[in-house]
Amino acid sequence: MTQQITMGAGLTAPQGTFAAGEGAHASASTARAGRPSAPRRLLGATAVTAPVLFTAYVATDPAPLPREPAADFLGAIAAHPTAFVVSTSLQFAAAAAGVALAAYVIVTFARSAPRLAPVVGVLLALGYLGVASFVGAKLVAADLILDGAPRAGSLEVWSAVHTGPFFDIVSWPLAMAIPGNLLLAALLWRHRSIVGAWPAAVVVAGFVMGSGEFPDAVTILGWAILVPAVFHVVRRTLRD
Repeated sequence: MTQQITMGAGLTAPQGTFAAGEGAHASASTARAGRPSAPRRLLGATAVTAPVLFTAYVATDPAPLPREPAADFLGAIAAHPTAFVVSTSLQFAAAAAGVALAAYVIVTFARSAPRLAPVVGVLLALGYLGVASFVGAKLVAADLILDGAPRAGSLEVWSAVHTGPFFDIVSWPLAMAIPGNLLLAALLWRHRSIVGAWPAAVVVAGFVMGSGEFPDAVTILGWAILVPAVFHVVRRTLRD
């Protein structure tokens, strides 16, 4: 393409050259185009904090899962009320960061996997929203404690709550984490030329180990091994 600069005497620039300052502007534009935007970098950084916060939550949680007998669950809260509130707050922050992780998956892989990426992101987001719902119920359980002991009648109340419709309903979005993580592993495997093969395996292993179905040490390890995997995927996809 011929670009011309007309000055007083009608000088014409050689073919293929740019007007004064255009070359620098084009180079800067190219550099910016290859650099991820600030919102995407922030989203990626937030995504990395999700497994970090889940690891911290499990490591500090003094109570068993809410589905355990009311006497065990409320008794553990009564014994460690401050630790329970702190750990549950970490769980809520982790769920919020998990939604950011889901959004990052959609944004990052939307062009290379336009059908799979939105499905993975929506399923993961539903799973993390299910976690947030359970956090609300757990904080209500904390209110059933008074002066280091369960309030009168609280055992019956909590037994009714965790066997009633509330847990049945919020369990459905929480269950979406299962296909969400399996499909996330498939998505990462599909992009192994960019992120490598190992993150896909770690996602499956970490999700199974961190499900809460195993001793606390296994659960903590499950979330902990996800930290380097998510960090690696975010770092490679931001650079790609």
